[in-house]
Amino acid sequence: MKYLGLATVFLLFSGNVLGSDSSLDEGTYSLVTNGISYSLVGDSEYGTAVTTIDGKTIYVGLTTWSDTGSFDSRYDRYENDDVVIKQDRLQGWRNGTNGPVGYGLTNDDSTKKASTSYFDTSQYGDDHTIDNIRTGNDDRGKQDFDMVLLSFSEAVTLTSGSFSSIYRYNGHSSNEVSVVGLEDINKFQGGESFTWSDIASTSAKEAATGHFSVGSRDEGYYQSKFDDLSAAKYWLVGAYNTIFDNGATQQSDFGFKLSALGFSIDNTPDTPPTQVSEPGALALMSLGLGLVLYRRKRRV
Repeated sequence: MKYLGLATVFLLFSGNVLGSDSSLDEGTYSLVTNGISYSLVGDSEYGTAVTTIDGKTIYVGLTTWSDTGSFDSRYDRYENDDVVIKQDRLQGWRNGTNGPVGYGLTNDDSTKKASTSYFDTSQYGDDHTIDNIRTGNDDRGKQDFDMVLLSFSEAVTLTSGSFSSIYRYNGHSSNEVSVVGLEDINKFQGGESFTWSDIASTSAKEAATGHFSVGSRDEGYYQSKFDDLSAAKYWLVGAYNTIFDNGATQQSDFGFKLSALGFSIDNTPDTPPTQVSEPGALALMSLGLGLVLYRRKRRV
């Protein structure tokens, strides 16, 4: 007990030597209400304004990519390659008359067969959803992965996803959505061919990569929470992509229609921590030490 006074004063002192202003702001990018700017650049000229934080507007540009292997469903014929191809715009779909709205992908490098039902094309994995379904019928093709690339004007951390529809073609899985933060988008901007493996080995940030399941509905939209990701300026979001999971085995075929993404941004000012002046701090410690010595002397 006789050291309590000194310890208490020291803790009070050390807890106030350094101070910092930290602020983590939350935002939502709704494809439905904010709209979509199809661009590799997320800025005031080419991007969509998402939110404004402390007078600074956050913009995002969006593009779509897939390695569909050039499937021709009219003849059940496909090219067995892994080259990633830029796709066209997302297509908006509404569930029912007044239901939730989400965006799916029709792959450009596939040719649909004549059909009386859109499910005839969906089963081949090249229409209707952002998915990871195999190219070709009867599981004879390779696993293909659709992904959306988002380019933000600032580094953000993706925290959640909302989907108007989800499609579990052969069962539930703990890995249904892949979220991958990127260091750069050089290969997407260049003219040379590349694969998802190239992106995984050269641009993907390990601390900003995660694979998540989709939970139940909230106000009509399916929800997925993205935990423990670091910040990045560029993000890939798609159906579970084994290439970014150290070549893991595919657990199930999955597709979704994307409605919104939640994110956070570290708004900590770029200023050094506030320091308490040394004379005041030393005086405080001296006072505490003097009190302890005085009490010990009286007890003796």
